[in-house]
Amino acid sequence: MTTRCPQSQPRSALETNLFGLGAAMVLAVPVILTAPSPATAAPITYNFTPPVMGTSTVPSATETISGTFTFDPTGSQFGPTLISANITVAGTLGAGSPYTPFPPPPPVLSTPNEIDLELGSVTLSIVFANNLGPTPDNVDHFFLNAPNLIRFAATQGTAVPQAAATPEPTSLALLGGALGLLFLRRRARRRHTG
Repeated sequence: MTTRCPQSQPRSALETNLFGLGAAMVLAVPVILTAPSPATAAPITYNFTPPVMGTSTVPSATETISGTFTFDPTGSQFGPTLISANITVAGTLGAGSPYTPFPPPPPVLSTPNEIDLELGSVTLSIVFANNLGPTPDNVDHFFLNAPNLIRFAATQGTAVPQAAATPEPTSLALLGGALGLLFLRRRARRRHTG
C-alpha cells in the first residue's frame, strides 16, 4: 500500500501551473517579436533640427530649409509614403512657404530616403543620407527646380523624429506581469481554501 503525503497534491498542482505559465510565455514570445514595433508601424513626424542649409556653385546660392513633415516608412503595399509637410525655404531661389507633398494630394508614394515637395511651380526634393525611420537622419543634398534644376550640397541639417508624448511599456513586460499576477492569485486562493 502506498501512503501519500498531504503536501504532494499542492506541489504537483504548483508544478503544473509553472509548466503552463512557461508554455504560455514560450508561445507568446514569437508572436510579440514578429509584430511590428510602434516606431515602425505608424507615421513619424520629423522636425529639421538644426535647419537644413545648403549651397550651390552654379548659380552661387545658399538656401535654408525648416519645418516639419510626416513620413510613413511602411507606407502602403507599394512603399513608403509622405503624409504631410509644412516646409519653409529661405534664400534667393526657392524662398517661400508652405512647401507641400508633390504631386498632390497626399499621401504620396516616395523612396525611403527622399521626400518631394512643391510650392506653386517650384519643386523641392530633399535626399537623406539613410532611409527614414525612427532615428535622426542627416540631409545629404537637395534639389530646387525653380525653373532650372539646381543641386545644393547640405552643410547642416537633420530630420529628427518628434518624441512620443508617453512611452508605451513593452508587450512582453505586460504579458509577464499579467501571467505572474494570475499565478499569485491562484496560489493565494489555494492556500486559503486548504
